[in-house]
Amino acid sequence: MSPGARTLFRALRSLEPVRLDRLSGDERAAIEELERFGLDVSASSDGCITLSSDLDLLDRMRLESGLRGEPACAVEGLHLELVTGSTNVDALASAPPAAGSCRVWLAEYQSAGQGRRGKHWHSLFASGLCMSLAVRMPRGFEPGPLPLAIGMGIRHALMHMGVDQCQLKWPNDLVVAGRKLGGLLLGARQLPGGDTLVVAGLGINVHDAPPQVEKGALPSTALVRWLGASSADRTTVAIALINAMRRAASEYARTGFATFADDWPQADFLHQQEIVVLDDGRAASGVAQGIDLQGRLLVRTGAGVRALSGGDVSVRPVSVAEART
Repeated sequence: MSPGARTLFRALRSLEPVRLDRLSGDERAAIEELERFGLDVSASSDGCITLSSDLDLLDRMRLESGLRGEPACAVEGLHLELVTGSTNVDALASAPPAAGSCRVWLAEYQSAGQGRRGKHWHSLFASGLCMSLAVRMPRGFEPGPLPLAIGMGIRHALMHMGVDQCQLKWPNDLVVAGRKLGGLLLGARQLPGGDTLVVAGLGINVHDAPPQVEKGALPSTALVRWLGASSADRTTVAIALINAMRRAASEYARTGFATFADDWPQADFLHQQEIVVLDDGRAASGVAQGIDLQGRLLVRTGAGVRALSGGDVSVRPVSVAEART
């Protein structure tokens, strides 16, 4: 976000009167910039411009207080931006946290939010949650099942909030009653000495569910549908989910995936479903049979059981793919 757009945004949020007829060319360009982020700027009858929607902005003081109360993985840095390209990119490019600590990145809007397989994660300004958790993993840790472990931590937190039908669609989607609520994306880079910086990015639809236009993909949903407007407060949700991610990452660093594996059958959205596997442009079908301890999806095919790693593989239930073609 440009300095001019930031200044205008803060003036409008503070209810400072801003007259449309007194704006310079640069200030009018700032209005257009805010509108590109999904903000609704309109002129009132007295000639002043306003933000016509009530924004649910993240509250830094509440975030700091709520994150301070979780003993697992102490937060040594909280980064909150109005606009950024990608919280994952920011976290991966920054200094790693110390062992046993973490850093947290959040943004009201991502202009280049990332999904798996080069896809774009879209969310309107201050509508969903775009956040990343950076942790340091010790030499020799097994990266494959980590997204599943963190996903199960998030699922548990959402169920505790009242989202009872939450499940995980291997390898990284959060699903509620057959609809996609959000997704995880992990990035990593090697550190001197053998440790690994791992960044777990999470995108969650809170107030709005973006249209799902990809052929065969799950329809989308938002937390407000399951929690109601009064409970779908972005700051409260962010605190709960960041704390859940911290606990899961810390437990995984200590014990690996074994402590999470027993809960997978209840969390597994694909369990015993007929699925389509898309791998490098090739499609194959089979029946999902759960996962192994490396976090690989087990698929029963006519040629036997196949173990799939995440990578560039895309998996969809046949029932959904057929319904949306």
